[in-house]
Amino acid sequence: MLFTRTYATAGLVKANGMHLLNFNLKDLEFSAPLKGLYVIRVQDTEHLWLREEKLVTFTDLGVITKQNASGEAVVFLNSLRTARPVSGATVRFISTSNQVMGTATTNGQGVARYDSVAGSRLKLGMITATQGSDFTFLSLPKSRVETSRFEVGGLTSNAAHYQAFLYGDRDLYRPGDTIHTNVVVRTDTWAAPPAGLPIKVRLLLPTGKEYASLGEKLSATGAVESRFILPATVMTGLYSLEVLTGNDILLTSQSISVEEFIPDRLKVTVVAKPAVLHSAETVTATVQAQNLFGPPAAGRKFEVEFSLKEKTFSAPKYDDYSFALRSGTGRSASMVSGIAERFQKEVRQGETDASGRGTAAYTLPDVRDLGTLEGVAFATLFDETGRPVNRLATFEVQTQAVMFGIQQVSDLVSTHQEMSLKLAALTPAGKPTQAEAQVQIVRLLWETVLERQGGRLVYNSQKREQVLQNQGVVVDNNSALTFTPTYSGEYEIR
Repeated sequence: MLFTRTYATAGLVKANGMHLLNFNLKDLEFSAPLKGLYVIRVQDTEHLWLREEKLVTFTDLGVITKQNASGEAVVFLNSLRTARPVSGATVRFISTSNQVMGTATTNGQGVARYDSVAGSRLKLGMITATQGSDFTFLSLPKSRVETSRFEVGGLTSNAAHYQAFLYGDRDLYRPGDTIHTNVVVRTDTWAAPPAGLPIKVRLLLPTGKEYASLGEKLSATGAVESRFILPATVMTGLYSLEVLTGNDILLTSQSISVEEFIPDRLKVTVVAKPAVLHSAETVTATVQAQNLFGPPAAGRKFEVEFSLKEKTFSAPKYDDYSFALRSGTGRSASMVSGIAERFQKEVRQGETDASGRGTAAYTLPDVRDLGTLEGVAFATLFDETGRPVNRLATFEVQTQAVMFGIQQVSDLVSTHQEMSLKLAALTPAGKPTQAEAQVQIVRLLWETVLERQGGRLVYNSQKREQVLQNQGVVVDNNSALTFTPTYSGEYEIR
């Protein structure tokens, strides 16, 4: 035992309901060098079975290990202080059964290899590195990096030993356009191939059939330009561009899209006023439409869809407070009776006037105590061909004048220990205010009963609520309430 000290958790810094201990190595009452492997143990002073241990290493050696599919291991050793390779260090390969499978020494680049892992029946589980008095280790099962989401396979060589890079002017074309492509070819050593080397640039239809194939010859720089002309009646879909050698070895490919599309002909804006409303008030969405490079879009049909959804409330100086609405069962109101499902979407239809302007009004439902809602006015305006152009505007609905919040507390507290519950009352704008509130502290009890169902006896657990504290308080921006739990169990603050 090198160092032991007792800390009072009540005096530690709290963040997100947890107690944090800032441990400084200078506080260790130990004069010897700290390099090596150590065990840090945190243990309750009264209940000795409540403890947690963790292995830590004080070292300047940073280890990275790579394994291929056959099991070959490559170790990279660098200094954590200077990031330079560490040469001459002894690396040991230890199996999962705690047997030394082999040793190696890092070269001038800080690399050590062990090729015998592939033929061994043992499974590599740990890497240790030693240089002088410095020591470090790396547990492979606990430090493995998932690489399935990344391109870690690298480039693969082909029979021609050429790499081709294909790029064009864009990835989306319309029937009647011309596809311009550029191809750059290099050898495996990044040298330019011989001038005049024949290659093929091929365009495949969405069905997989060949549309056109061009025979090209590379320039002295190993590049060539090609083009494909698409007729107005060409098939739409996903095409493929391929680059092949003269003897049909595929070098690279790229997908492009050929689609028939027409840009918007209308410029549409929508504004919802007022931007902040209360229950039972009316919001008006104003739609303004204008033909691009032309007069206002008069006589155009439009529709506006109004919808409401829950909006999360937060305040800058109250990041550790929770203002989420609760149903009393531990789940948020949106999960119990989704606000988006509670209010039906309503659609208003109309036609723009001579100035290209149209309005749609929506009266908000008379609801209370649902926090802050976000309203959306989704406008759709149709041009002369019937194609829609969509725009949206948002507005805020305040269903309560005061937002009550509770500071987050630890999920696990001790019995017979007084805890302080901090409360806050804010306006919907996030400013402190003062308001009366009813605060309840409820203990949740689970009782198991034996019931007869279908001719057989089954156990059924039912939850019962026991109100321990129920009082009215005046909440401001710095209110507090104390509570001392007597029994172990689950409690809820309402």
